[in-house]
Amino acid sequence: MRDGSITIFVQGDETIIEKFIEIMKSPPPPAYVKSIDIREAKPRPAVKYFTIKPSPLHEELQEGFGAMQSIFMDYWRESREFAKRTNENFKAIMEKYREISEKLTIILETLVRESRETREMLNETMKLLKEALEKLSR
Repeated sequence: MRDGSITIFVQGDETIIEKFIEIMKSPPPPAYVKSIDIREAKPRPAVKYFTIKPSPLHEELQEGFGAMQSIFMDYWRESREFAKRTNENFKAIMEKYREISEKLTIILETLVRESRETREMLNETMKLLKEALEKLSR
């Protein structure tokens, strides 16, 4: 309709019509339903099929672009959220890397220090052993 609303004439089995109305309440995005105004109408036995009357081309294109924009915006929001989560994950990984790096640095410094101390102790032991052997050989 000119005001943007849609008029649908439905006739058939009451259970099927109720199911149809329920489906109409939750259309897939980007479509939405503000309200549904149900009015009783006299059945039209001559109606055996239905047609969808398209709008003029410029209105159909505008609708299509509007739908594409809505879908694009959904993807854009999803992409930004993914980037945010990725950035948070990267920060967490870098923090763990920093912690591991600090611990490995401490371990390496400890190994270097203990290696130096062990070498000094071995040198001192060898020196004492040499002196002891020289005293024994006199």
